[in-house]
Amino acid sequence: MDLELGGLFHSNSGTITHLILEAVNVSAGTFSSQAAGSVVAWNSGIISNVVNRGGTVSGYDAVGGIAGWNNSGGIIRNSHNAASVIGNEASTFGDAGGITGRNNNGTISNSSNTGSILGDVNAGGLVGEMFSGTISNSYNTGAVTSGTAMSDPRVGGLVGEMFSGTISNSYSRGAVSSSAWAPSIGGVIGLRSRRWNFNQCILAHKWLWCD
Repeated sequence: MDLELGGLFHSNSGTITHLILEAVNVSAGTFSSQAAGSVVAWNSGIISNVVNRGGTVSGYDAVGGIAGWNNSGGIIRNSHNAASVIGNEASTFGDAGGITGRNNNGTISNSSNTGSILGDVNAGGLVGEMFSGTISNSYNTGAVTSGTAMSDPRVGGLVGEMFSGTISNSYSRGAVSSSAWAPSIGGVIGLRSRRWNFNQCILAHKWLWCD
């Protein structure tokens, strides 16, 4: 199945809960303004107890294993992604995250990613680009990498690029890498642009735990 934007809906402002997706392939095409998610492209409601077990989610803007964008008021909780997430190469956008491509004052809690993440600009195990919001009680074990189309990509175990927000009780054990020129790479955050908060983070055995 090859669908435009959201695998189920274009946007959500209500509640989506108790859902299992099997081998769903979602493609947002080749337009730079488009977002892609296995469940929705744009979320400002509640997504709860959703599992995306496989397939591929790809696009040229905000691409997420669960939602493309998680906007203000958006809550993603108790959800898991195992699909591959691709912010397509040769894109000037290409933000890819295991849960959401971009988090804009949304909330992510008790969620996880084990799928592989590839993003040309921002790639994160949970969030590609985080403007604000919170991540708590969540983790990533999937490999996170950037393509070679853009210079200075931001690649992080949890978040590719973070402007502000809070991460707590979360960790990443996924491999983080880039073959692009001058990448910003971090075990948790690829690039910190403004202000953010960690709560009692401990780095051990190549992974970071925030408590």
